[in-house]
Amino acid sequence: MGGRKMRSGDEALKAFQKFSEDFPEDFQKFTTFASKPYMFFDPKTRELIITTILAAKGYESEFKFHLNELMRNGFTTEELKNLLLLLLIYLGAPKFLQVFRWCKEEGKL
Repeated sequence: MGGRKMRSGDEALKAFQKFSEDFPEDFQKFTTFASKPYMFFDPKTRELIITTILAAKGYESEFKFHLNELMRNGFTTEELKNLLLLLLIYLGAPKFLQVFRWCKEEGKL
């Protein structure tokens, strides 16, 4: 769980551990393995992909969490505006407005 702690801090790690107590050991091993910071992409790119997927799916709390992680990993406000424009084009106005509101609520715009 070192990667998760490094990215999210002690509080997020404790919340995840409490959440995962109900899951079988194999699931816990997989989520820990998949969350390692060196897996798949660099942290900024990985968070961008995750954040975009969560926006498209409409998962508000997860989106907000990963939006903060994305910004913490060096994503700029200008890059966020460009991402929102892509969401407008590819997901439509209703989803864009929803995600735009979430970004404003998190103080990122």
